[in-house]
Amino acid sequence: MKKLVFIFIATTLSISAWAHGGEDPIKDLEKNNRRLVEKQQNFSQLENIQDRIDSLESQSAYLRKNVLLLRNMMAKDYPHIKSKMSKYKLDYMDELDDNLAKFKVALKQMKKTVP
Repeated sequence: MKKLVFIFIATTLSISAWAHGGEDPIKDLEKNNRRLVEKQQNFSQLENIQDRIDSLESQSAYLRKNVLLLRNMMAKDYPHIKSKMSKYKLDYMDELDDNLAKFKVALKQMKKTVP
């Protein structure tokens, strides 16, 4: 179980080079969030352990993409953190907090999956 937890966290928090393929990072973020919420809502219906593990891996990938998107947006926007200072009209810290809360949900689901 510890190995699975380590792999899950390492995958999620990995900061390997990744660039979003879309034109608009806000749309990419919204799309990832919709897909993540859908995976989390459908998780309790999954009965097969492999399906649950696959769901957790997908959730991990969406969270990783979101964190990297936000990091890239902050780097591009320089040190501006507040929504009113951002050209995206987005509060980066609120978005990061939201993604961390979703990460906690994914971890709780993982704990239910792994004996």
